Amino acid sequence: MFKGPSSAGEKTYLILLLTLLGLAISLPPARSKNNDAKAPGAATMLVISGHGVRSGGVRIFLSSQGVRIVDNMMSALWMTDKPQEALLLNDENKTMMTVPATGYARRFHHPAFRFEDAETEPAAFKCAYPSYKLVLYAGKRRNKHKRAEITFLKNVPLPPAVIAHWQSVLVGAGAPAGHLPVGVYQYSGRFHDSEDNIKRREWMDLLKPSRVSLEALDKRMFLPPKYRKARDKADFMFADGGELKSHDIDDMFAGKVK
Repeated sequence: MFKGPSSAGEKTYLILLLTLLGLAISLPPARSKNNDAKAPGAATMLVISGHGVRSGGVRIFLSSQGVRIVDNMMSALWMTDKPQEALLLNDENKTMMTVPATGYARRFHHPAFRFEDAETEPAAFKCAYPSYKLVLYAGKRRNKHKRAEITFLKNVPLPPAVIAHWQSVLVGAGAPAGHLPVGVYQYSGRFHDSEDNIKRREWMDLLKPSRVSLEALDKRMFLPPKYRKARDKADFMFADGGELKSHDIDDMFAGKVK
């Protein structure tokens, strides 16, 4: 036969235990971040992880709110509600500056690709979205030579304006509408660290993706941080401005700082 609690303390303990059991039963099960991204109607962002000869390791975040690029030097932010401009962010010294939207990702600088003579090939890169590779050529049809191989994804869950903007940054005008470029292997010139510092033309990965994933939206990625506005480009790079002037490092960026 059940015997009731023999003291007020035991009664209090029993009430507390029953309350906790009721809360445990009523709480919904915890869900992982990936499950949140797959839930119907959930806000998501597409994340491209990879590396390139100019950017080093890089992650690109794309959503209906904008594009965020984070590499080993700094980060950049383009927001859909301010499509004509972008922010360069120095996350080390907490400074930022505004630049034209057409020039904020110069380390992804592309040559003049010609899409009219492109040929389609299967893509080696595999992910959850259909992919293919466009082989681009330079020169006239009879004397053309391969210039680049660009990997595109189809059916990605992004607004057309965001896809079009990322196309303009990575590969320029003329890319297939609505298809997201995620990889560029190109024949181009670059300077090498050598005694003569000669610029040589060679095949290189402007952007080589290692993974493309759909994740739950992190709104903080697409909001301007509370950084100090840099006085000039030298201040942006070196925090105190040093002895450098803006024109000394203009070639690192496109356009003039507002």
